[in-house]
Amino acid sequence: MAAPHAVWCTSHPLDPHDPGYDGACFSDTLELDFGERHASPDAVEIAFNLGLTLLQLGTKDAAAAAFARTVALQPSHIEAWFSLGLVRQDLLDLAGAAQAFRSVLAARPEHAEAAVNLGIVLQEAGAMEAAMAAYAEAVRRRPETFGPVVQAMCGASTGRLFLVPGALRRSLARR
Repeated sequence: MAAPHAVWCTSHPLDPHDPGYDGACFSDTLELDFGERHASPDAVEIAFNLGLTLLQLGTKDAAAAAFARTVALQPSHIEAWFSLGLVRQDLLDLAGAAQAFRSVLAARPEHAEAAVNLGIVLQEAGAMEAAMAAYAEAVRRRPETFGPVVQAMCGASTGRLFLVPGALRRSLARR
C-alpha cells in the first residue's frame, strides 16, 4: 500500500488573501500522486485533511475532489462522505449530495445530520415525499433535530408550509 509519494505545488502563493495570489484554483496548483489505488492510512488522512483545508480556504470544487478521493481510497470514511455531501450541497450538485448522504446513512443509519441534509437536498430537488421521509427518519433517530427540520422546510425555495409545529411533528411521526 502506497502513501502519497509525490506532492507538487506551483509557485503560486496558497493564501487567497495574499496580495500576490493570482486566483489559481488549488486543484490546479496542488497535486497529490497516490500511486496505487490501495489506501494506506496516511494517504486517506492526507486526502481528507486536504479536503478540509481546501474547504476552509473557500475552494469548494477542489475540496469536493479531495473528499471524493478520500472515499475512493476508503469507502467507509463516514466523515469524508458527510463532508462530500455538504460541499456538493453548497455547489448545488443535489444528486451528488444525496448520494453522499445516502452513503453515510447506509453505513451509519443513526447519523441524524445526514438524514436532515438528505431531506434538504431532496426538498431542493423537488422530491418532497422523499424529503419528508428523510426528515422523519432524522427526527425518529434524534428528536432534537425537529428544530433544524422546521428551519429547513421554512427556508427552502420549495416545500410545504405547516403553520402549527405539532401538525408537522404528527406528519413526520406517521411516516
